[in-house]
Amino acid sequence: MNKTVKRTVSVAASAAMLLSAMAPFGQEFLTSGILTAFAADHTADMVNNPSKYFEYHFENGYAYIDKYLGTTADTVIRIPGRINGKQVKRVGTGTWRTPFLKNDNVRYSVTEVKFDDYVTEIAGYSFSNFSNLQKVTIPYTVTKIESDAFSSCPNLRTVNITSLMTSPDRIGSCAFSACPNLTNVNSNAGALTLLYGGATNLKTISNRNIVTDTGWGNMPNMISDIRYIVMPDYAKLENTYVMKEYERLYAPYFLKAKVGITDNMTNVQKAAKLYRYIKNNVSYDTNEYHAIYDSQGHVIDYGGTYAERNHSIGAVMFDTKTVCDGYAKGLDLLFKTMGFESYYISCDCYEKVYKNGTYVNKTVGHAFNGVKIDDYYYIVDLTGGYSDSFMVSAAKQRQHRTTNAVSAWRFSNYKCDTTYTNITNKMTHELGDVNNDGRANNTDSSIISEYGKASASQRNQIASRYGLSTWKFERIADADANGVFNGSQDSLAVWNRYQAALKFNFT
Repeated sequence: MNKTVKRTVSVAASAAMLLSAMAPFGQEFLTSGILTAFAADHTADMVNNPSKYFEYHFENGYAYIDKYLGTTADTVIRIPGRINGKQVKRVGTGTWRTPFLKNDNVRYSVTEVKFDDYVTEIAGYSFSNFSNLQKVTIPYTVTKIESDAFSSCPNLRTVNITSLMTSPDRIGSCAFSACPNLTNVNSNAGALTLLYGGATNLKTISNRNIVTDTGWGNMPNMISDIRYIVMPDYAKLENTYVMKEYERLYAPYFLKAKVGITDNMTNVQKAAKLYRYIKNNVSYDTNEYHAIYDSQGHVIDYGGTYAERNHSIGAVMFDTKTVCDGYAKGLDLLFKTMGFESYYISCDCYEKVYKNGTYVNKTVGHAFNGVKIDDYYYIVDLTGGYSDSFMVSAAKQRQHRTTNAVSAWRFSNYKCDTTYTNITNKMTHELGDVNNDGRANNTDSSIISEYGKASASQRNQIASRYGLSTWKFERIADADANGVFNGSQDSLAVWNRYQAALKFNFT
């Protein structure tokens, strides 16, 4: 016997002795990851003798696989495409109450799932919570994957798929959710399917970035096949890395190319120009939230059709309509892109509606922004109707909403790192409020007018009277937010805002 043969026999004998010695520890130990290489490969047998591994039934000329009967000895599950000559229409039952596994421990040992050609549907929950699953191969014949089919698989890294499924009746929104390591796929169609299937961390196709930075203020790139399908559905995919990254990179382009922000503008000018642009180009979507009247003309409720895009960060950049939530989320991103300290704020409001012969309060949500511009914190509220507030104080906004037939309103939640009390205590200023009483009114108009007519030395005295430098005074006194202090024009702007009870519009 030559040396090669002797060595082979010796290795085989050693492996046999090792397996024999470990027999008392049970089957699971053999596939615990240390000895995975010794696990038997039964994938061919799964196709040739499916009754040993699967529970199935036949219906309308198709085979339906209901349950996997295997044990933890098999780390690879291979799903046959035909059983007894009949095409496998569907794998799984689609409910967690009827699990796909006979032995639940299999979910901890399986590392790979392969579907043969001809399989067309994968039911929901079938392979959910497979903690060691690393690879899935799905053939082109699969045209439907239901929600949670592969959700919560923390080690899933590779999905080989070329099918294009982007509609809800084809791919469940959580089919691949909570799979943090699923960051790459090898086809454009597969990328779209995974994105629509909830693969929120997907970043690359064949290790190439789906979204590419082209420089601050330039239009970012997105792989064209992806962009063509994704952008009309930007709101549906908002929680994905791809959409978040695109919005992050698009914001500087939007500010520079669309809004016209330039470096030589003051911070108030930048904020005002952005406010004007959105007010003029993105209208409030009254189809989602509008008054419902009875025959006597009383408001009896508020209603409409919910639109996902109206509650997306991207609405103010990619669309022409939104509601308060979309205004506030989008403005928060854009303010932060300009380097401002910004907060997205949500609150509860009580709207009056007519019920059973009397007016009662109906709780509705509202969202707006808090922002620090130069040294002061302000509220900016883009929503029309109830509020049209640019750089106002919390007290002024609260007063305005109360005077517009809102019986009461309150903050309910600040989605920021600062407590409710700290934020509201900071929002004491309004643009034009030079005497710092929380109101830009005729008193401020008189002070601004006096300041505008004064000499340089007198201006220092007037500003210091209110605890301000002349520079800070003129920033706050620039009530028309054009970036230039003008005593007569700015004092008139304060007066007009006060008289119009905050119905002041930038044009």
